[in-house]
Order: sequence, then structure tokens, then C-alpha cells
Amino acid sequence: MKKIILLISLCLAFTYSFSQSMTYYYVSGPFTTAGNWNTVPGGGGTPASVFTFTTDTWIVNTALTINTAWTIAGTLQIGDGSSANTVSISTSPSIGGCNVMPNATLTLTAKPLTVVLTLPRQFPLATPSACTR
Repeated sequence: MKKIILLISLCLAFTYSFSQSMTYYYVSGPFTTAGNWNTVPGGGGTPASVFTFTTDTWIVNTALTINTAWTIAGTLQIGDGSSANTVSISTSPSIGGCNVMPNATLTLTAKPLTVVLTLPRQFPLATPSACTR
């Protein structure tokens, strides 16, 4: 019985580990091309193939301006929590969620805005048309 429980636990853990992906934009081309995102921050890992998985996290550690139509099902993460960077969104992309890490800045100027933000409680929101951390 213990072996069966262990086997089931291992199968669930294995499935869970492959159901989430952390992918980094490494500035080698257009951010709207999935292949320009990689499992290693500087490239060299596995490039992404699609933006359609809701469990994926797309991490931007560089300055980036989102100024074109773009749809991702997962979460856009601005920064890694230690390095400073700014992401500006001037269009209305469709993004499953957004996390702004410490030392990162997200500037929103698009109207209407379709981004769902997950922000720390102390995050001050200026106006719906311009949010800067």
C-alpha cells in the first residue's frame, strides 16, 4: 500500500513539474515571437513554442515596450525581484495575469486596458490610465 501511495505521489509531482514553465525574454528579437523566450534567462535553454498555456510565467528582466497586439494565456512577470527594469504597455494586450516584482516598474498607458494585475498591497495606483511603480 505504501508503494502505491508513493508511486501516485511521484506521478502527481512529475506531472505538476511539467505543467508549469518559467520562460525569460532574452532580447534576441520581437517579444511577440514565442521562440525569443527561453527557459534560461540569457538564452541557451529551451525556447518557448506558444503563449497559450495558462500555467506559464513569462519573465521580463530587461526594459521592454509592449506596443503591439499580443496575447498570452499565462502570467507576465516584470523583473526578477533584484534587478531594476521597466516595462511600458501602450497597447491593450491580452495577458492572463501580471506580477510586478520589487525593483521593477510597470507603466500602463493603454485605453482600454485588459491586463489583470497582481500587485503587492502597498502598490500605489495613480490613475487607470497611468500606473507607475
